[in-house]
Amino acid sequence: MVVYWESEALDNLKDIFLYHRKNAGTRIARKIRDEIKLTADKLGRFPSLGMIVEETGSHITYRSILAYKHYKLYYHTNNTGVFISAVWDTRQDPLKLEQFLEQ
Repeated sequence: MVVYWESEALDNLKDIFLYHRKNAGTRIARKIRDEIKLTADKLGRFPSLGMIVEETGSHITYRSILAYKHYKLYYHTNNTGVFISAVWDTRQDPLKLEQFLEQ
């Protein structure tokens, strides 16, 4: 399956990269970004790899998978591909994630 990155997820990935580049250096930022992208690529081959996210209040069935340490990918699938909706730092307020997934 083809992996598509939704704009919100791309923004998340960019923010994560910029944060780590500023605080830990370019090499670390690239490593984190590349690990997250590698996990997304795996989803193209194994779209059911992530766990189903319980009731989100959305008509979409989301799945999540740990991409790197405390970063999770939230995604959904259909016949055309895997859609990465968010790259989520699990240290954030979970209510913020619920609100995002309900949109």
